[in-house]
Amino acid sequence: MKTRAWRLIGPEAPAGLAPDDDIGVLTLAIASDFIERLLGLFARPPLGAGDGLWIKPCRAVHSFGMRARIDLIFIDRHDRIVAIRHGLRPWRVAICVHAHSVVELRDGEARRLRIVVGARLVPDR
Repeated sequence: MKTRAWRLIGPEAPAGLAPDDDIGVLTLAIASDFIERLLGLFARPPLGAGDGLWIKPCRAVHSFGMRARIDLIFIDRHDRIVAIRHGLRPWRVAICVHAHSVVELRDGEARRLRIVVGARLVPDR
């Protein structure tokens, strides 16, 4: 599984951000094959601050077998955030029909990093 740093760039204004304000950096492992996508965070060590798992392609995730809540960032084909689900509890399902992929983060990370709908992910150089 490849890991890469991604910079979060703010949307056009809300939450006190100017367009293209830098929100922060996420270090994301990319799950792209069937088994990696199926297992998600279940088969991985606990996430640290700013770490996550980017599941591509994916519109729905489950938290079956998980012990803790997770934050979900749903992303469209242009790497723009279209929905955020805070604190998905274990044994639940979350779906976003407008998403092309989803980033799983530890509970509370989306709020801590002030991630908002409309922000986008770009490779960190």
